[in-house]
Amino acid sequence: MAIAGGLSLCLAGGCTRGPQGIEALTTAPNPIVRSLANAANSGDKQSQLALGVLLEEGVATPRDWPTALYLYRQAGQSRGGTLWIYTPNVGSKGGQVMPYDSGPAEPGLPEARERYRALRKRMR
Repeated sequence: MAIAGGLSLCLAGGCTRGPQGIEALTTAPNPIVRSLANAANSGDKQSQLALGVLLEEGVATPRDWPTALYLYRQAGQSRGGTLWIYTPNVGSKGGQVMPYDSGPAEPGLPEARERYRALRKRMR
């Protein structure tokens, strides 16, 4: 019942969503939530996971499942490392695959991926 009520509130526009939800939390009255939101906004995966847990469970901040999902997805995604980019034909030169260094490789957090899957399942 509480889950359905919380989801109804979100669907009625009572929840912030995605990056806008995080931005709104950077001015939250709770200093822990505010600190986590600022770090999550700058891409810190541990902060994204921790803030997602607070939002999913409604601890120290109102429950906001859509923003928690966004944070879990961000924390679970790997980024950086070498990307291989295909460049098509140019004139008589054939297409080729070129490496592109997008910065240091940073793996996604497995716990964030698991929480993302579990919360998506609960929201269905």
